[in-house]
Amino acid sequence: RLSTNSKHSFSTKASMQEVSDVPSTSMNSFFSVSSCDDIQPKQNEILKESGRIFQGKREGVFVQHFSNGDVFKGTFVNGAKSGDWEERYYSGNIFSGKYENGKENGIWTMKFANGTIATGLFVDGQQTGTWTFQYANGNVCSGKVESGKKIGEWTMTSGGQEFKANYDLSNNPKWVSELGLIGNFHKGNKHGQWLYQPNSIITHTLYYQNDMRQGPYTEVIGNEIMQCLFKQNEQVSEFKSIGKNGEFYDLDEMSGWKINGVKVGYWLENNGGVMEQGEYIDGMREGIWLNQGSGKVIKKMFKRNVVVQVMEQ
Repeated sequence: RLSTNSKHSFSTKASMQEVSDVPSTSMNSFFSVSSCDDIQPKQNEILKESGRIFQGKREGVFVQHFSNGDVFKGTFVNGAKSGDWEERYYSGNIFSGKYENGKENGIWTMKFANGTIATGLFVDGQQTGTWTFQYANGNVCSGKVESGKKIGEWTMTSGGQEFKANYDLSNNPKWVSELGLIGNFHKGNKHGQWLYQPNSIITHTLYYQNDMRQGPYTEVIGNEIMQCLFKQNEQVSEFKSIGKNGEFYDLDEMSGWKINGVKVGYWLENNGGVMEQGEYIDGMREGIWLNQGSGKVIKKMFKRNVVVQVMEQ
């Protein structure tokens, strides 16, 4: 048997990060196959390993200890990884599955330190087929992968509702339920602005930060625009009317909420004497906006800050 403090670098699959529902710098990448975290090198030296060398090649069961604290255990056949392997990363992630001729092949299970469990298929070292993520909060996400990239329609089950997102249309698609709830998930948690928009009409909006309500909550009840503020999932201001939908007031300045300097939620604005009211989503106008100028009331439909339809009332 061999026990050595090897000084050579041994190329490994680094700790893959779980799928994120936010934009990726690598287009539509499914996993980040780079480093375990910001301080881990892309290749780590093996500090020591135990196993058998036969004719200059690793053979049989090996345990490898890497310089950053990762520990891998599995079988080599003729110098290539083969059969069952378990990879324990210093981050707390544990990945287990099969290798064939040095490449991941077959079903792998990835247990992340935050409680997420990912399960899916590798073929010749590439994620492919159906992958499923079970999150610590009970949410479940699943969909298809091709050459390591998310494709087609993905499904997220959360709070008894089913949300869908299409990765053929966008690298960072919105998740939409049959009831008309629209928003983003980040690692299984609701995050950012969510809105209820049945029949293209926004009736209420709210904000989440890691599954907790954080920011303004706005709801149109009858003709009243009602609003309050949440912090850390607790309502901290009175739920009160900020005006009537479609009615205008003599405002000297704008009225609404900002998060990190970005307009969000329902706003009443005075733009050079033109009175306007409508919804901002991440700083961009969305849905129906009303404006009154020169004695006329104009209704405009916005999509991501662009006017797509104009109607006079």
